[in-house]
Amino acid sequence: MKAKKKKRHIFIWILLAVFIGVYLTVDEYYDVKNARIARENALQDALAKDRAYSKERTAYAYGIIDQRNAAYEAEQKRLTDLKNDPEYRENAVQTETLPITAIGDSVMLGAADVMRSTFVRSSVDAQVSRSQYALLDIVIDAVSAGTLGNPVVIGIGTNGPLSPSVCEEVIDLCGNRDIFWLTTTNNWQFYNTETILALPETHSNVTIIDWDTISAGHSEYFYNDGIHLTPAGRSAYTEAIKDSLTSYYWDHLPEEPDHRIFMAGDDTLLSCVSKIPSSLDLYLYGDENLNTESLNAKIEELKTAGNLGTTQVLVISEERENAKELVDLCSSMEGFLHVVMIQKPGSKPLKSYPGADSVYSFILQEEDLMMDGIHMNAGTVRRLAGFIMTQVKAD
Repeated sequence: MKAKKKKRHIFIWILLAVFIGVYLTVDEYYDVKNARIARENALQDALAKDRAYSKERTAYAYGIIDQRNAAYEAEQKRLTDLKNDPEYRENAVQTETLPITAIGDSVMLGAADVMRSTFVRSSVDAQVSRSQYALLDIVIDAVSAGTLGNPVVIGIGTNGPLSPSVCEEVIDLCGNRDIFWLTTTNNWQFYNTETILALPETHSNVTIIDWDTISAGHSEYFYNDGIHLTPAGRSAYTEAIKDSLTSYYWDHLPEEPDHRIFMAGDDTLLSCVSKIPSSLDLYLYGDENLNTESLNAKIEELKTAGNLGTTQVLVISEERENAKELVDLCSSMEGFLHVVMIQKPGSKPLKSYPGADSVYSFILQEEDLMMDGIHMNAGTVRRLAGFIMTQVKAD
């Protein structure tokens, strides 16, 4: 009886131990499961936050691009308007201080005082009844004496025909100096206009000041003979010379270096655009879905407006399927092309890339990415922006 009771107690303790073991196992299972679910939920929350942050950063980037490009375009318009301002052109060219040698007949003689006061470094040699042969002698003497200035302004042809051969000799004696030759208003007498107008066809350093056309319809410029100048005509005659000089030398000013940069890119550029220093020489174009059609449309838009610089920077991920097509498009543009290639962890640096004048590898590390393993974290974004500007400025 006692043996049976003892066995029953042992059995009960075994059942109790099994129950406790099962309970603890199940409890541990649910603890592990709940912990895993909690981790997964935390991960999903983190990923959702990363996606939301990336989306906000992209939207912010588009706003920055619009704002900066508006300032860029306004600055380009200001510069264009400034360059079209006659006063700005005169100041840039400074025609008043050119060492002009002016040689003319009685028409120029009438305007001589106005010319001397307008062109303060000029030498005006004008006399009554002067012919082409006197012009030739004056040029020969000035060249021999080393006193022939540059430019040379010629107003001869009122007192007789101009021989093409004499004109050729005068031009040859002037060498590489710039020559400005005025037409006369009495072409009906000596038919010199055609001879004068033909000179630039064979001499690139000759510019015609078509006084005959400029003065047409302005009877107030002349006395009764239609040739010699009234006070109003003297001012107009001098102004015609000044305008021609200004226009010519403005067109021949040395070109200023073009510091404008066109920077285009995909979402990698958008991620760091807020960290790129603002500049009125920088036009930005970013597109998450960057493709050749949209990029080419933007390039043509800037070309048409005259706002495209001669330095291009393309910032893209090496993983893009259309990376080569984008580089090919940019390489067809005039100027220098930098390519900043964003590469995945473990990639080898690129030493060159077809179509690019220079290529710079920005190789990501695992720790450079957010939890989604796709988007760059804030520190990497700042580093990329600095990397881009350092490479561009270096060249």
